[in-house]
Amino acid sequence: MTAKDRFLNELLKRNGKERWVAALLLAAPPEVLSTVTVKTLRKEGKVSMNASGS
Repeated sequence: MTAKDRFLNELLKRNGKERWVAALLLAAPPEVLSTVTVKTLRKEGKVSMNASGS
């Protein structure tokens, strides 16, 4: 499992928009998911793995 997969699976455990975005990305075709990085997700979404749920 890649760091990206682990990150998205952690987001699935949360509520709100983080869960929705993770589900959307995990359902996306591989071509789309390959253009997304964990760094981009954290920067653009301002998501922190250590923060409590939304």
